[in-house]
Amino acid sequence: MSKDFDTTLSDAIDLASRAAHTSGATAARIRGRERTMRKRIVISTTSFVLVAAGAGAAFAVTSQNGGLPHPTAASPSSTASQTATAKSSPSSTPTTSTSASGSPGTSGAASSTTPSGSTSGTTASEHWLTAAQLPYESTMNWSSNSPISCAAGSFAISDLYPGGCSEHTIPTDPHPAQKMDTVVFGSTGVPTGNGAWAGTTADQEFYTYASAAEAQSAFQYITQSILGEDSSFAGDRDASNNLAVTSTTTETAHSSGAVAIDSELRDSNGKPAQLNGNPGDASDRHYFFAVKGNIVEMLVIKGGPSVSVTANDASYLQTVINALS
Repeated sequence: MSKDFDTTLSDAIDLASRAAHTSGATAARIRGRERTMRKRIVISTTSFVLVAAGAGAAFAVTSQNGGLPHPTAASPSSTASQTATAKSSPSSTPTTSTSASGSPGTSGAASSTTPSGSTSGTTASEHWLTAAQLPYESTMNWSSNSPISCAAGSFAISDLYPGGCSEHTIPTDPHPAQKMDTVVFGSTGVPTGNGAWAGTTADQEFYTYASAAEAQSAFQYITQSILGEDSSFAGDRDASNNLAVTSTTTETAHSSGAVAIDSELRDSNGKPAQLNGNPGDASDRHYFFAVKGNIVEMLVIKGGPSVSVTANDASYLQTVINALS
């Protein structure tokens, strides 16, 4: 491939990136979690990224189509070291951040983001969840694509670009995983809209680290980052009505080495907020994290207010815990 062609491709990618990431949402994520994750993506060669990004985009699109086969799932372990406990509010005095709307957003203090996890042993086993085991199955009617394995890399935990190996390859991440396995579920029961601008999705991801201690550090790092992100949305405006946006992130359940987190974006009228760019694909994000041995598991569900119902979070979190043995 000639240098001129590489240059042309690079310019095209830069142009597309600028078009897709306008001010507002991008600025918020750069100031918050995206600043320490997505912005550090290193592009090794232009042609490689173009092909890999195309493959990742195709996977994300196909994951939202109905009628796709479910992945073969091993039965998760029926026991866990500790039963997950629901939380109606963060476990410690919450910190408050105020967005441009003047409305406070609450997030758990740092002490509540890092429940002591079990790091005994150095390895753990992964088990894929079936569609029937996912939260909100009765209304979402989940369908899934086949799992993807990304090995021999340097992967960062992120809810952006589900199913893409190259997009998670961030050599400068402070807690890089050596391997990432992921499967993407799409909802055929909830239409786009009401906060789910790009369709409702669920992603189960496993990140394998060099040691149990490193997995624990990564678990603490990502949960702290998410629970502390509310202030990063200060000054953002809704893309559809230009109203001020408030982010509210709350710890909803926890166990030893596991935590559930709900994150909601609302405009100043209390409606699901829509932002420009990648962070604007959904107004609501619901996370379930577990760590065991050298593996961190994340289940993240993105959509509208229907994915922020937290009444059964302790049960959902236990299912995620059981997927690691």
